Order: sequence, then structure tokens, then C-alpha cells
Amino acid sequence: MNIGGVVLGVDFGTSNTAATLRWPDGRVRSVLFDGSPLLPSAVCVEGDTILVGTDALQASRANPSGAELHPKQRIDDGTVLLGDSEYPIADLIGAVLRRAVQEATRIADQASVKLILTHPASWGPHRRETLLAAAAAAGVPRSELAVEPVAAAGYFVGVAGESLPLGARTLIYDLGAGTFDASVVRRTADGFEVLASEGLIGAGGLDIDAAIVAHLTVVYGGRDGWSRLVEPRSDADRRLNRQLWDDVRLTKEALSRRTSARIALPILDEEAPLGREQLDALARPLLDRTVTACRAALAAAGVGPADLSSVYLVGGASRYPLVSTLLHQALGSAPTAIEQPELAVAEGAVRPAAGAATTGPQSTPERRQSQQARRIVPLAAGLTVVVIAAGMALAMRPSDGDGTTGTPHVIDASVTPSARATPSPTPITGSACLLGRWQEVSYNKPGVDLFGTTVNLTLSGTGGFVSYLPDGKGWTDYRKGPVKSGKAGGKTYQVIHKGTLSWTYQTINAKLSYAPRGATGKTTWRVNGSVRTSAALSQDTEGGPASEYSCTGDELRVVGNSSESIYKRVGPAQPRP
Repeated sequence: MNIGGVVLGVDFGTSNTAATLRWPDGRVRSVLFDGSPLLPSAVCVEGDTILVGTDALQASRANPSGAELHPKQRIDDGTVLLGDSEYPIADLIGAVLRRAVQEATRIADQASVKLILTHPASWGPHRRETLLAAAAAAGVPRSELAVEPVAAAGYFVGVAGESLPLGARTLIYDLGAGTFDASVVRRTADGFEVLASEGLIGAGGLDIDAAIVAHLTVVYGGRDGWSRLVEPRSDADRRLNRQLWDDVRLTKEALSRRTSARIALPILDEEAPLGREQLDALARPLLDRTVTACRAALAAAGVGPADLSSVYLVGGASRYPLVSTLLHQALGSAPTAIEQPELAVAEGAVRPAAGAATTGPQSTPERRQSQQARRIVPLAAGLTVVVIAAGMALAMRPSDGDGTTGTPHVIDASVTPSARATPSPTPITGSACLLGRWQEVSYNKPGVDLFGTTVNLTLSGTGGFVSYLPDGKGWTDYRKGPVKSGKAGGKTYQVIHKGTLSWTYQTINAKLSYAPRGATGKTTWRVNGSVRTSAALSQDTEGGPASEYSCTGDELRVVGNSSESIYKRVGPAQPRP
């Protein structure tokens, strides 16, 4: 990459965006936003204006339905509903980038700057193109991309004074707010080369926050007003929900420096104590997944732990002490940390060596574990189990051909061990794997009786979304009108759901069961494109057998009621709007 003139490197993150300027003479400076090197990635619509950063956070308290606090998690959605209008995701991301460019040109006293945007090594063409489209929406029609682990390696060599000789291989451990990436990088004559990368969705700081909220639900879930905090229905409740999650995040960050802290609980007017050992136990399943991903990346690159020159920590969530402990235990060497790991990628992007690298084969979001990981000794002795009854999630059983969904009885929650010798084998049948937001990518139900004709229904086009929340509730998002269709007797039959469903869920012994809570919208039946009939979107209330499911990395398979659905994880769970 030819770097000339004033260059702006931008690391667009799930929760925050960082930007760094570099002048031709080598001077480097972080771009400050209201005095901070981090710009909140949040957006909020106010009239015809898209507010960003702290302005968006402030406006979102009065208008939560008009806000998207983590637009990076919506990059695959195409459009996002804010208030009563839909906005292209590229425009929302572009609004954040525009603020970064505006601040940079003001600081540099330049009419324009060269823009370099970073992205995870596992991102495919569609996401990279969306990022470039966002830059164009920000007023920068020509920008360049840099791979995050390459930029991170460039930072450690060019800024932190780390020595990496030619051919040296290093592991980049990047734990952000919403995603995790483990990348094996090799030093080359021209810069750096990515040998292998393993990405995890739903494995970041926000997911540790969700585990804390699930723990609080176990303790306080029976108290009056708690449901308003974890499943807000009004704007007032959403503001209280924001307060809770903000204080959970602050408490988690405080426990990186302290051994105990307290979480303020709105409505209850209490403070919940949380200790470092408790947080370690809650975060451990997620961090074990990141260690497994590191091992998979090393295996894919053909590199053993002893062959690594170093392990570098980047991303704001990587500063949590348990991260270093687990990596040291698993890899045999202590990782290198820096004071502000959330700034490393943006600054590394503007280093000349960062753009000279090439990327190797891209991985799937989470690789299947082929053998047991080595034993990881738990830090909190005596913590043998964590009850995650309120933190469990499962997939909603796919819709029946008649437009309804089954609702079997609710069964007892499971207990998942947290201090064990190895991570869970794959496929995972414990509920912890199911937490998150999933999109249906495949559906098959043979023998559906539609108007006296037997039809085999399959998914046509883009599927709906299901979110499995940490409080034992979930919801199905059919707002984009996914279609199930089939042909029989020379005719095309379609079942179209439009609206949302809410439900509760439990899992045990690789089976899931759930109960209905409410539905809004309608189901429409079409024959050869013409509407045959329609009815209110609804769920059964009579119950039925639990469905079988298996969770393999970021793929969820649900089999029940003579149908089979496959879902792909697309991000952390989102509360029902």
C-alpha cells in the first residue's frame, strides 16, 4: 500500500470507533472526539439527521426506538429499521465514518485525507464492499482496506518497539465488544502475511455483559419490576434497561482493576455485589471458546505454540486479567499487552508495513474442535458450577405449514459445569452455545396440507431472525416477510410471515421446549402469486413434544414437528423492539 500525504486509519468497532492520523513526516496522532480517542459507534435518528457518537447516545435515551447502538452487528442486514423508517446499513456506518473524517480534516487542516479502513481477516467480499460503500456515503469515494491483524502487528513492531525478525510468526488475539478473531501472522520482507484466522461471532465484551445480566436474573428475577429491566416494552423501560447494561459494563471494566464492585439496579433501587471470582466464572465459557479458536488458527497455519515469537493482545475486552492467564496456560508463554489495546489497530493501519501484507485462506466463523484442548486450571477454586437457567437460549421451532408455531411445555433448566478440564466438545448441546441472534438459512418440511394439496415447503430467499436472550425469553423477527414455498400440481404455494413472535424457552438433554408470550403481524398464503387467505400471526397454545437441536460453532440445527431448520449465528441477541 502506497502511503503518501496525510493518512487517516479508522477501526470501526462494535461499540467504539478509533481513528489515527499520520503525516508524511512520520508524526502520528489519535483523533479525539469530545476529548476522547474513542467515538461511540452508536447512531440515532432525529428528524432528518443521523446523530452519531455521544450525541447519538444522548438522543437514544429519549428515543430508543430510533437508535442503533452497535451498527457493526447489523452489517449483514442491508437495511435497519429506526423509528418508522428503514435506513441502508452503509448510510448508518457512513455517518460514523463521516464524523471521523470531519474531525481528521479539521485537525490536519486539510481539505481531504487518505482513508484506510480496517476489517477482520474473516470478513468476506460482501462485508468489505459494505464498508467501502459506507466510506463513499461518508464522502470518501476512494478508500483502502487493511486487515486488522496485519495492522495490529504493524503497531507492535512500529510503535511498541517489539522485535519480529523476518519469518517470525505471532498470534494476534483480538477481543472486541462484539466479535473475536485469532490470527497467525508471519513477518515478511514487505510487511506481514496472515497465515490463518479464526473468527467468533457473539464472543466479545457485550456477551460477557450478557452473562452478568443472566446471573443477575437468577438472583433478582423474581422481584417486582425486574422484567421491565430485561424485557423493556416502553421507552421509559428501555432507558432503565440502558442504565442497567451501562452499569454492568462499567462494573466489568472496574473488575479488571479491582477485586470487587457493585452494580446499580434501576427500579429495585439496590446495588448487586460482584466479585472478580464470580466474573471469572461467568466469563470463562466464552473465553474458553477464544482459546479454542486460537488453537484452531495455529493448527490451520501449521504452527505450534512453541513456534510463536509472541502473542499480542488487542481489542478493549482483551485487558480483562483472565484473558492473559488462560492464554499463558494454554500456549506456554505470557502474551504482550498494552495500555490502550482498543487503539492499536487504527494506529497500525497507517504504518507503511501494515498495507504490504497479504491474507491467507479465510476461515469459517468457528472451526469444529477435532480433539480435546489441554487442561486449563480454573482460577477460582471451589467454583464448580454456574447455574445459567436465566442465561440459556434455544432456537424457536420453525413455523408449521399452517402459519403457526408449536409451543410445548416448559421444563427445568440445566446446570452447566464451569470448572472442567476441557471445553465442551462439538457439537455443543448445552444452552450456552445458543445465546445470540440467528438467521434461518435453510428450512424443509415435507407433506404440508395446503388447501387440499400436499406441498413440500422450503425457504425461499432470506430467512427470518431469532434472538435468544439471557433472561430465558426470546423472539422471532419476521418483519422482512420471509417466505416458505413449494410447488405441487403445477402451482406455486407460498406461506409468508410478517411481524414478530415472543416466547420463553428452556433446554435439557439436547431438546428444547418453549411457551408462547405474544405475537403481532399476519401470515399470508399465496397460490401462483395471488393471495388465497391471510390470518393474524399466531402461536399454538396446546403444546407438543420438544424439538431436538445441535449447535456446532455458529450453526444451529433444529429438528421437530416433521421439519428441519438450519440457522447461522449473526451476532449477539437483540431485545425485542
